[in-house]
Amino acid sequence: MSDQTNFKADEESLLSEKYKPRELSVKTPYGHIALMEWGQSDAPYKIFCSHGWLDNAGSFERLIPFILDYKDNSTKYHIVAMDMPGVGHSSHKPPGGEYTPLSIVMEMRRVLQHLGWNKVTLLSHSLGSHVSFFYSAIYPEQTETMVSIDLTHPITRHLHNWNVTIASSIEDHFKAEYNQQDNDPTTDIRVPVYSETDALKRLMDAHSSSLTLESAKVLLKRGATKQSWGYTFNRDARWRSLSLEFRPDDDMMLKLLQNTFKPNLFIIKADKSPYHRPEEIRMQYYKIFEKNCRIFRETMLEGTHHLHMNTPKPVATAICEFLDLVRNNGDKKVPITTEGTVNMNKSNL
Repeated sequence: MSDQTNFKADEESLLSEKYKPRELSVKTPYGHIALMEWGQSDAPYKIFCSHGWLDNAGSFERLIPFILDYKDNSTKYHIVAMDMPGVGHSSHKPPGGEYTPLSIVMEMRRVLQHLGWNKVTLLSHSLGSHVSFFYSAIYPEQTETMVSIDLTHPITRHLHNWNVTIASSIEDHFKAEYNQQDNDPTTDIRVPVYSETDALKRLMDAHSSSLTLESAKVLLKRGATKQSWGYTFNRDARWRSLSLEFRPDDDMMLKLLQNTFKPNLFIIKADKSPYHRPEEIRMQYYKIFEKNCRIFRETMLEGTHHLHMNTPKPVATAICEFLDLVRNNGDKKVPITTEGTVNMNKSNL
């Protein structure tokens, strides 16, 4: 291992010790939502984090210490990350329930009301960003800023054969219900058990090698439970089936956002991500963002889809510079032609 790699590891280790997360829990009618919390609760600015598909709040564990250690951010920001229902340490939905993007919006609203946050920055990744786009449009007065990691706009679905897609989702949902874990994995022979090595490999394979081994270990801490005979994953099997929720196509989604989506927006793209949409589609969304958002920026950083976990420092630096741009400009609209936005590319508009 090189001296530079050793230095990076030592720096992250020191920051992780300096900014240790605290555990929180919010009651729901079916159990609870588990949360990780950093920073001072009386800090003036609030950041709420939403993770990607089948990840958990630990997705932000390596990133947040670098954000808090930037300038005087440790006194500025109170940060909370949510385990979505059915993953991490949060309760599973009751039998017959399911997980949809809009149901996650409802849980975000529940948690933010519990926290008493009137203004919030949404920091999100992948599926979490999809949900945050919706939340920002539904609650525009509450969402001041949104930072999206490797998702440039909401996820859409072609309407061709939509009925066949929904029918397939229903059948998948029934299968998932059959394989739903009991509360006690020792009584349910359907719950797979893995060695630590196999559990980590399964995590990495599920994300198409987007995770490094170190990042997979972080996700495993909340994503699985260590039994005396091995690891069992905490996630609800129903998460693996397609949501039964009707998903708009791009034409409908653009219409939904054009008058409702208004936060400051920063999009971070990973240069090795396989999830980038065609340019002509992306630019249709960017025209809305440029028109509606007081400050809109995008940047391309080196890394895979989970770059915020694998290389957290450059991602944190880019986020902090954008948040400084927001803080320093009050209510002024800052055009993309503005100079001096360090490490933030101008969009292709």
